Amino acid sequence: MRGKPVLIFFGLVSVFLGILGVLLPVIPGTPFLLTGLVILVKTSERVSRWVHNHSYWGPRVREYRRNPGLTRKEKRVMLGLMAVSVASSYLFSGPGPLSFGFTAGASLFAVILLFFLPTARPAGGDDEGSRMV
Repeated sequence: MRGKPVLIFFGLVSVFLGILGVLLPVIPGTPFLLTGLVILVKTSERVSRWVHNHSYWGPRVREYRRNPGLTRKEKRVMLGLMAVSVASSYLFSGPGPLSFGFTAGASLFAVILLFFLPTARPAGGDDEGSRMV
């Protein structure tokens, strides 16, 4: 496959930016880490096996593949955490609007994606539960 090295390169760059995002408050780390992981899982059998056999992530990935989407509770938690992130960015970013604008823009994009993501039924059967306990 000719494009595989290019995809692996972009996956590694995305993971690197995600790690930087964990360390630097200006860069959102989670979207980069998730994007890099998805790219690497799709292009590398070794990374795919590692994720699927991981003691913590493996069961969650298998459950998501079986029942794609997020439960209503998971969506509410994500919206709440994004609101806290945008508010704290506004309060603590200083006089420059660049950091706040980037955080607000990324959060708005994530909110739009949340509306298009399917709503999954929780594993326990009740409509309010979470699969991520």
